[in-house]
Amino acid sequence: MPNPWQYALMVGPLGFYFWAVAVRNSGSRPVVVAGLLDHALLCFGVGGVLAFGPFGRLVARNLFGTPDTIDWLALLSVFGLAACWFARRALRRLVVYNVEGTTLTLAMTDVLSTVDGEFVRTLSGFEDRRSGRGLAVEVSKCLRSATIEAYGKDAEPLIQVVRPRLRVRLNEVESSPTRLAAVFYGISLVVMVAPLVGLLVSHGATREGLRALIDRIRGV
Repeated sequence: MPNPWQYALMVGPLGFYFWAVAVRNSGSRPVVVAGLLDHALLCFGVGGVLAFGPFGRLVARNLFGTPDTIDWLALLSVFGLAACWFARRALRRLVVYNVEGTTLTLAMTDVLSTVDGEFVRTLSGFEDRRSGRGLAVEVSKCLRSATIEAYGKDAEPLIQVVRPRLRVRLNEVESSPTRLAAVFYGISLVVMVAPLVGLLVSHGATREGLRALIDRIRGV
């Protein structure tokens, strides 16, 4: 069983991740997030579960026997290197929260009309055949979110040009909070609080103290 510090490091980042997603879905405007930032937040949230959850503890025991602080830092470094490896595609990606598909399509059409090139609508997004580059757009109706990924020649510079212009364009759009915002807030609270409460209650001294408090309240 993990100690209280391991529990906090395991569930705290995951709870913060769900809270951040809830915030992005609860505003009155769509939110445009750089792919690298979104990737880093996801890795931060999941990393605690991987490193200090059952999988991480198993790896740590097999590698170090009884791991100390230095061993845990080494394990975290390995996970960090893996996250950096997968972050390469995130450099040419945007994530948009709290947006409808039709709204995003209109905004992207307006933005790309100000970008060098001749971008036309395709089944998967937008493409400039002359320059051999484009933007793949995937919209999730359930989550009311979308990912925009540049591809082809000069993909990263293209996404860097599109990001601020799309943010300004979508800031003109009214958008109501999604129903999932409350769900993510609830998940965040449960993830952060419930395991810690269970851990505290599982300790004999804490359990006896709570029982004595309840008996005092009841007047027993």
